[in-house]
Order: sequence, then C-alpha cells, then structure tokens
Amino acid sequence: MQLSLYLAREGFTYLAFAKRIGSDHARTVERYAKGKSVPNRTMMLRIAEATNAEVTANDFFAPPSTTSQVEVSQLRHARASQIETDLA
Repeated sequence: MQLSLYLAREGFTYLAFAKRIGSDHARTVERYAKGKSVPNRTMMLRIAEATNAEVTANDFFAPPSTTSQVEVSQLRHARASQIETDLA
C-alpha cells in the first residue's frame, strides 16, 4: 500500500506520522508519501512497523500507481465522516 493512501485512510497528518516513526520532520514524511524521496533502510523498517506492515519497502519501489489525488481526498473525506459518526 502506498504511504499516502495509508495516511489518508488512517487520518494521520504528516507530523503525527513522523512522530510515530521517531522523527520530528513532517516534511520528510510528506516527501516519502509523495514519492519525492525514498526512506533509508532504518526508516523503511520503522514505517513497516508503524503501519503493521501495510506499507513495506517494496511499496516505495513499485511502479507508479494509478491512484489519483481525488482518491486520496475521498479516503480523507470518508475517514472524517466516520469520525463524525463515531462522535455522534
């Protein structure tokens, strides 16, 4: 699974996920999620552990996905709706 999809589905901000993997740099996670940077081995292991292996090293080297920004936005919206329903 792509990191961007995982973050959207789970409702993580870049900063919240950065802290989860032991970093203070939201920008780093943003670069990973957008495919502009590839994490080093240590960070890949932390990402795999933090996502319960839903995002693995292979996901950073897979062919480009056809997932669009619209799909990511739809996941974020669905997650927000679910949270509102849970709070009601």
